[in-house]
Amino acid sequence: MQGKIIDGFGGFASAACVAHCLIISLAPSVLTTLEFGHSFQEVFEWSFYGLAVVFALISGSFGFKAFKKLWLFSSFGLGIIILSIGRMSEALSLFEGGDILSVLGGITIFIAHLFSLRCC
Repeated sequence: MQGKIIDGFGGFASAACVAHCLIISLAPSVLTTLEFGHSFQEVFEWSFYGLAVVFALISGSFGFKAFKKLWLFSSFGLGIIILSIGRMSEALSLFEGGDILSVLGGITIFIAHLFSLRCC
C-alpha cells in the first residue's frame, strides 16, 4: 500500500517536473512578461528536481524490495542520472541541451513510476 501512495506522489511530482521544464523551455517570453525573477525560477527548478529525486529513490527502493526487479530500480536510476545531468548543465551553463535532458529525465522517472504502479 505504501508503494502505491509513494508512486502516486512520485508520478505527480515527476509529471509536474516535466510540465515545468516544458513550460520553462517553451515559454520564456511569458515568464519575462510576468516578471519571474531568475532566482525565483531557480528555486522552483531545484525544488522540482529534489522532489523528483527523493520520490524516485524511495519508490525505486520499495519497488526493488517488494518485486526484486532490477530493471525497475535501474529505470529510476537512469531517470535520476539524466535529470541530474540536465539540471547541472542548466545551473552551470555547460551546454544548451540541459533543458532537453531535464525533460527526458523527468519523463523517464514518470514512466518508471508507471511501471512501478503496474507491478503493485
